[in-house]
Amino acid sequence: MGFVLTFLSIFFNEYDIPSEPIKFVFEMLLVVLCGIPKIIGSTISYVYFPPEPKNVEGKLILITGTARGNGRELAIQFHRLGAKIVCVDKDEVGNNETVDRIKAEGGQAVGFKVNITDKEQVMMMHAAVRDQMGPVDILVNNAAVVETTLFTNPEADDVISEIVNTNLLGQIWVIREILPSMLERNSGHIVTISSMTSLKGLPLLFTYSATKSALNGMMESLTKELRLMKSDVITTTVCPYFIANCPDKSKRRILRLPELPIEDACAMIIEGILRNERVFTIPDYDFYALPLIKFLPEDLQDMVDDIVYSNIEPTPDEEKVIQKYTKFAEMKKPQISMFAPCLKMGSVPD
Repeated sequence: MGFVLTFLSIFFNEYDIPSEPIKFVFEMLLVVLCGIPKIIGSTISYVYFPPEPKNVEGKLILITGTARGNGRELAIQFHRLGAKIVCVDKDEVGNNETVDRIKAEGGQAVGFKVNITDKEQVMMMHAAVRDQMGPVDILVNNAAVVETTLFTNPEADDVISEIVNTNLLGQIWVIREILPSMLERNSGHIVTISSMTSLKGLPLLFTYSATKSALNGMMESLTKELRLMKSDVITTTVCPYFIANCPDKSKRRILRLPELPIEDACAMIIEGILRNERVFTIPDYDFYALPLIKFLPEDLQDMVDDIVYSNIEPTPDEEKVIQKYTKFAEMKKPQISMFAPCLKMGSVPD
């Protein structure tokens, strides 16, 4: 073994050499040899013999952010599959409207006015849910604040705090409250609605992208903790592209590829949840395309960004800040890109 370590140290740094290197190499080769046929078999099986979606009839599904948009649509579609729905949102009026729509179709639903950034409110809500409806079978963490933030905008502090508290801490408090009851029953499903921006940062969305990236890491860690506990609780992380769920926000989006229709997007989200997929994107090709782009040289990555652009029109205050610092950049080194027809925020190429 000493000879092996001495030999390896000629070609590698000490911190690059794992403990028991021979055993490590053997185990990795074994994984590769055993993994290739498994990957091929799983791919064929998924494409030609996809797993049957699980039945949620009579199951209790708690969804956050149900006053409008994706949350409302997910609640309605899950109800139509026979599930009982718990609607959670700080907007009581919109949330009650979602509950009323489900009840009008003959479904079972209750609503709770909750600010998920408040841990005490989350605890009280869960206690009431257990008393009125029973244990939660599926938790869908959907609530999120989607607002633009510019790094150099001095007025963005409050918005940044709201996004971080809702999109990240809010989800943590809800999961930490409901997870123990699932572990005690060794049954349950925790879903987080992340975003395509968790895989690819976009201008004016640095806070939103940061929280969604954090959610991906959080869910991966949770999955490994559940495996450590040998638990049958399932996790799912969904990373969708822009969804047409708010006309005001749609007006500010400058996109080469159009937004996803909300009904179709939520149907695909539910399909992935019911098949117990651990991580998936909508559309599904983004799961492979976005990581592969990162292997390209940086200038080619920038060219791809300029061609398949996804930008947000800045607010008037953000535009002032952008113009302020653009002047400094232009004085130092003007930059022109023939591949950037939409680099000027707010313009769309013919």
